[in-house]
Amino acid sequence: MSKKTMTCAGAIVLFFIVGIAGLSTYSAAGGPLPDLVVSAIDFKMVSQHVDAKGNKYWIFDVYITVANIGKEDAGKFQVLLTRNIGTDGSFVQACPACWPTLGGLRAGEKITLPPFQFNNAMGANCAFNAKADYPGNVEESDETNNTRTETFVQ
Repeated sequence: MSKKTMTCAGAIVLFFIVGIAGLSTYSAAGGPLPDLVVSAIDFKMVSQHVDAKGNKYWIFDVYITVANIGKEDAGKFQVLLTRNIGTDGSFVQACPACWPTLGGLRAGEKITLPPFQFNNAMGANCAFNAKADYPGNVEESDETNNTRTETFVQ
């Protein structure tokens, strides 16, 4: 095989590899895609209380920030907030209203949702998991980065 042929073959392989890598950021129509991520889950202490048995507990707000780090605007999507309330590590929907629908998010923008308020009964730490684009209706450049988990620690 001549040097010229090997260079051409290498260019074809490189083009193929770059083309495959690029598929994850473009839609089937060839355009760029959005990429929704939960960029933050923040907690703000509201008040501290003591129950009838003398146990301390806190009322706190949970703020979820969702960002579109993709190259295209995202249409309507939902965010699901779940809470670990058991000792087995499982998460359940945190509250009936903890599944808000957003009208969309422009490429490069982020939004912090209005807070959800909780208490940590019995003074226990509470883990929260937020997932952007639940149940996965938005075609994204990366479908693996929609979830974030943070723990409220007393």
